[in-house]
Amino acid sequence: MLHPLGCGQRIAFRGSQGTGKSRNAVDVIINQSKDQRRVENIVKCVYVAIGQSEQQLSRNVRRLYRNGCLEYTTIIATRDSDSYGMQYLAPYSGCLLGEYLMNSQSSSDNDNNDVLIVYDDMSNHAIAVNTISNMVNQPLGAHTQWMHSHLLERSAQLSKENGNGSLTAIPVMDTTNTNTAVQNIVFDNESDISLRRVAQGIVSIVDDYIDFDDKLALKQDWPAVPSILNTSDVGENAKIKLAQIACQPLSLRKMVNTLHLLIIDAREADDNNKKMLSYGFNPEEESRDDALEKVHTMHKISAILHVPNYIDENDKELTSNFTPFNRLMLNMYASIYGFLDDIELNLIYDFEKILWDTANNGNEEYKQMLDDLNALNLNEELTNELGQIMHKCIEEGVASFKDHADWY
Repeated sequence: MLHPLGCGQRIAFRGSQGTGKSRNAVDVIINQSKDQRRVENIVKCVYVAIGQSEQQLSRNVRRLYRNGCLEYTTIIATRDSDSYGMQYLAPYSGCLLGEYLMNSQSSSDNDNNDVLIVYDDMSNHAIAVNTISNMVNQPLGAHTQWMHSHLLERSAQLSKENGNGSLTAIPVMDTTNTNTAVQNIVFDNESDISLRRVAQGIVSIVDDYIDFDDKLALKQDWPAVPSILNTSDVGENAKIKLAQIACQPLSLRKMVNTLHLLIIDAREADDNNKKMLSYGFNPEEESRDDALEKVHTMHKISAILHVPNYIDENDKELTSNFTPFNRLMLNMYASIYGFLDDIELNLIYDFEKILWDTANNGNEEYKQMLDDLNALNLNEELTNELGQIMHKCIEEGVASFKDHADWY
C-alpha cells in the first residue's frame, strides 16, 4: 500500500542480510497467482539468482515449486561457486528472457504480456563486475552503476500498438557487504567503499525503494519494514501518481493517502521531541504525550496490517504475505477511523482475528459486503452504503472482542 508497484516500474529492496528481502521478493512472485482478480491473466515471472549459496537457492526454488509458481515462473540461477563471468551474465540473461516474453504476441485476447523480473541480488553482481574490472586493470566500480542503470532502464510499459506488454523489475540490494572473507583477499579498501555505494546508486535509478530493518528482523516481526519511517524519498504527489500507475484501486488509494498523513504527522512529532532533547530542552508533557500517542497509534496500525501474515510453524516455506483485498479494506477502515484507540497493542492480533470471524459469521449482509469489496472497480470509490455496513461490522467486532477480553 505504501509502495505501490505498477507494470513497467522498478522498486528496490534494500537491507542487511537476514532481513527477509529475498523472501519478500519471492512472495511477490507467489502472490501473482493468489489475486483472484487476475487469476486468468497471471503475470509471467523471471527469478534471477545471482551468486546465491546452495542453501538459499534451494530454499527459494523449493518455495516457488511448492506454491505452484513454476507454471508461470522461469528461474535463472548462478551459485556462489560459479565463475564471476557467469554471475556477471545472469541478470542480462534474465532481462533478455523478460523482454522476449514482453514482446511476444498473445495467442488470445485474454492473455497478457506483463512480465515481472527479480534480480536477487545486485550486490553480488557488483562484486562480479568489480572482480572482472580488477582482472583487466580497469578502475574498480567505474562501470557498476552505469551497468545497473542500463539494466534496470529496460523496464517498460508498452503502448497498445506495440503489444501492451510490460517489464517490471525488483532489484534486491544488500546494504552491507557479503562474503567478507573473500573480499578482504581480492579487494582493497577503495573497492570496499565502492561496493557500499552500490545500494545508494540503485536508489537514483529506481522509482521507489523499501528499506528492511535489522531490529524488526531480530524481533521476528515480518516483513521487517518499519512503516512509520519507510516512506522513502519519493514525494507525496509522486506517491499518488505511482499509485495511479500501479492501478491501486481508488477506494483503497484514498485510505492510503490518509495513512500517509498519519505517518508523516507521527514522524514529525517524534522528530521534534528528539531534536528538543538533543538541544537540552525538555519537551512539554502535553507535547511529549501527544507524540507518544501518535507513534503508538502507528504501531497499532502497522500491527493490524501485518496480522494476516501468520507464520505457519509447521511449514514456514508455504506462507506468504498476501492479504485478500476485502480483508485489507476492512483492516484499513478500522485503522484510520479510530477503532483501535481503546485496544492495547499486544491484543491487536486477537482483535483482528475476531473482526474477521465477525465478517464471516454467516450474516448475509456482511457476506455481501465482502463480495462487493472484491468487486469494486479500479476507479470506483467506496460507497456510503458499503462504508456504513463496514462501520457496523467493525463495531460488532469491537463489541465481540470486549466480550472476549475477560479471557485475556
